[in-house]
Amino acid sequence: MKTTTLALVPMLLACAAAAQTGQNVNHARTGAATQSADHPTYPTGVASRLIDGNRSGVWADNSANITASMAAPWWQVVLAGPRLVHEVVLYTRSDTDNASCRDLLVELKTGSTLLWSQTVCTGGAYPRRGVAVRLLMPPGGITCDTVRLSRPGVASGVISLGEVEVLQIAQITPVNWAVYGTAAHFPGGTNYGAANAIDGNTDCNMANNSCVLTSVNGAGGGDWWEVQLPRKRYNEVRVWPSNFQSLYTFYVRAFDGTTTVATHLVSNPTGPGPVVIPLTGSPAPQIDRVRLFRNSFQSPLAFAEVEVIHYSALDSAVTTFGIGCPGTAGTPVLRPLTPPAIAGNFDVEVRNVPATPGGVFLLTGFSRSTYGALPLPFDLGLIGAGGCLVHCSVELTQAATATAGVATSRLPIPNLSGLYGAEVHQQALVPDPGANAFGLTASNPLRVRVGGG
Repeated sequence: MKTTTLALVPMLLACAAAAQTGQNVNHARTGAATQSADHPTYPTGVASRLIDGNRSGVWADNSANITASMAAPWWQVVLAGPRLVHEVVLYTRSDTDNASCRDLLVELKTGSTLLWSQTVCTGGAYPRRGVAVRLLMPPGGITCDTVRLSRPGVASGVISLGEVEVLQIAQITPVNWAVYGTAAHFPGGTNYGAANAIDGNTDCNMANNSCVLTSVNGAGGGDWWEVQLPRKRYNEVRVWPSNFQSLYTFYVRAFDGTTTVATHLVSNPTGPGPVVIPLTGSPAPQIDRVRLFRNSFQSPLAFAEVEVIHYSALDSAVTTFGIGCPGTAGTPVLRPLTPPAIAGNFDVEVRNVPATPGGVFLLTGFSRSTYGALPLPFDLGLIGAGGCLVHCSVELTQAATATAGVATSRLPIPNLSGLYGAEVHQQALVPDPGANAFGLTASNPLRVRVGGG
């Protein structure tokens, strides 16, 4: 079935509505808001306007507050009791510049006890009109009874916003952002390349081309592997072992540009599951690169997957839930290039595409259990493509041509906030006359969740 991207929108919205049911609880709505003092010229800009559910940020819509101009102005909401908070969202004014958000201190408290704080819009910067400033709490959230905003360093100024939400998310998801990164290793020279560790496949089996091996024998010492990431606050790194050799002792180092943010020594880990390295801090540190390395230990790095995790229920997320089947150019690998974010483009690539005929068909569907009356996955061995499975239904088909064995495809995502949480599944079918009697192979499938980036 072939259709247009726009035809997917109503179904995406329905999926998103189902996904979001019961997720977000805005505790601010049942709290009591106060501020340092009401503005004498604008007495209707009271504190309660920021917890009325109106995000428009337009004064004429009765959507904004404003404090009196004074030293160290403040605004706060006292919740109905101790509440679990995963995220605080500040909606800025839409009808004026937001200089009143400069050097804004956000604090979570229980009584007078400070539990968490972060200063936003520092250094003279302030956010654009009509945007959401999202502050994610540490994994697991924080239980508090008060959220307070203040400008303690201001000699004379106001606080004026459009809305404040204090959110409890029913399900915080560990989202792996390494799949959007670019991997490299040293010294290389093996058949198990750096990109294998960010393909989403954690099955740990070298035979499935799922693992990294940095050198043949590590005789030179100093082997390393790294991934360049979208700059973001990350909570942990997970390293999955391979079935080729033990992880032995290695280091994990996180960077923000050229600055070392964290270094962890992992000493001879054991067990079949991933080694989890927490990236501590409140808030979590900004990171754009993660490196695994040995110093002089003369043994190669060998592992199956590296995941760099950000905890969120609002992030885009892409995960692999199966493997492809081999063809004449290897097993086709489908991986994301960009996050599936609202108002963006979800770009993917398919690797290991044979030169002849040199094309792929990318399937996008809403189900991975049924397609009409057909149960999924469907075994293409029934039509001569032994070992190949179709994992998703087909609501959209896109064709792409490969260059040097790589095909790319793009799925535009409309700017509709109702798409948060919508899920689809994708898989590539690759014509390959020499692969089997039917002349077709399949990539690994992806589970795709639309989010905010």
